[in-house]
Amino acid sequence: MASSTYLRLLSLCVCLLIVSSAPPTMLGTFSDELIHHINCLNSTWKAGHNFREDLPLDYFRRLMGVQRDSKPSPLPKISWKHIDIDIPEEFDAREQWPHCPTIKEIRDQGSCASSWAFGVVETMSDRMCIHSGGRIHFRFSAEDLMTCCDYCGNGCNGGKANLAWIYWLTTGVVSGGPYGSHQAGHNFREDLPLDYFRKLAGVRRNSKASSLPMISWKHIDIDIPEEFDPREQWPHCPTIREIRDQGSCGSCWAFGAVEAMSDRICIRSGGRIHFRVSAEDLVTCCGEFCGNGCNGGDPAAAWDYWVSTGIVSGGPYGSHQGCQPYLIEPCEHHVNGSRKPCSDDPTPKCLHKCESGYNVSYENDRSYGEKAYRVAHDVQEIQKELMLNGPVEAIMALHTDFLVYRSGVYQHLEGGFYGYHAIKLLGWGVENGTPYWLLANSWNDDWGDKGYFKVFRGRSECGIEDDVTAGIPKL
Repeated sequence: MASSTYLRLLSLCVCLLIVSSAPPTMLGTFSDELIHHINCLNSTWKAGHNFREDLPLDYFRRLMGVQRDSKPSPLPKISWKHIDIDIPEEFDAREQWPHCPTIKEIRDQGSCASSWAFGVVETMSDRMCIHSGGRIHFRFSAEDLMTCCDYCGNGCNGGKANLAWIYWLTTGVVSGGPYGSHQAGHNFREDLPLDYFRKLAGVRRNSKASSLPMISWKHIDIDIPEEFDPREQWPHCPTIREIRDQGSCGSCWAFGAVEAMSDRICIRSGGRIHFRVSAEDLVTCCGEFCGNGCNGGDPAAAWDYWVSTGIVSGGPYGSHQGCQPYLIEPCEHHVNGSRKPCSDDPTPKCLHKCESGYNVSYENDRSYGEKAYRVAHDVQEIQKELMLNGPVEAIMALHTDFLVYRSGVYQHLEGGFYGYHAIKLLGWGVENGTPYWLLANSWNDDWGDKGYFKVFRGRSECGIEDDVTAGIPKL
């Protein structure tokens, strides 16, 4: 007791000494003396070190980037005096709208006087979520507002917040997260021609897509978790973890389908049946019904073909798994590796027979779908489908910046359009406050994040929520 009283008295003496020794204007901006002086005043806040002591004051003048306009603000003034509501003693938007992750986020403007833009886009992002009832998670881009609003001010040299809101009304602001939220890197050799990527984006839509019925799970009441990963939900199904390689063939439409079919057979059988549906059989034998093999095809037709004709088993190139393993060799379309150079591979011939040594006939090896369908263009509908039946096939617009994706949650930022790409959609989650879909590509496991990638969830980024196809296996 005596020792604690002594410490309090000692602290009081130190505070009195600091307060009386020098006026605040003579204390260094980041000095320990100034911090102790402020804390000894016993105000409503505490001081501490936030910046390096050697930073010049001009640096902070630059961070304060609001430029006041001598003219009256063009924005109208709103009043809520006519609204009679009880005002509580405290209010925290993070607790009031917990389903809006942007409210909890802290951004960093860096060494740029863009606080005028950050305050605006942060508030816009929060309000977009709030007014949509938590359905829309849209992070407005400080980059777009700061660099493109010429009449707002002078970018990193300051701007006018009121004009930023007018710019939103008249011109609009695109989406964009913090620095590094979508990481890019080298996935392909620099000498590959653009036509190579147009071929990889092998979705060719036809009337089959509209012929499939659309399924809805609105009548099914299930709790949708914040994240869902089928690799953890069904650990006894190894195909869910596999990343295949379509090689130099525009067969993404077939790979997205057979990968999801293989997963669903295992899931539906409770882990008893491990059947790798053959991309080779689908690409080569579906013919004009699906499209044109290595020159592209229609995912919806692929699922329809599974129901009407059936598809045999077959693993990746050189695996000797199943009746018809993939015959197109993986090529070195990535930066480093020892595979053969990529070329323009033609579609192999359709062969109604299994490879030598496989002891089941082609006819008897076929697996069939019980039904094929489209999933409604709604986030919760897709989530329920994934939880109930497993991975699905989705289509997305392929742009230049997707080719250099390495990690994070992809949002289209730069580059031209190449075509439509089909992929397997597995699950969803939230990364650093950003909602995403989890997908598996078919460009081998040295592309992207070990073959996987994430796409912004909730606004159909690149059309990812618009064309979702699936089916139920016949066991």
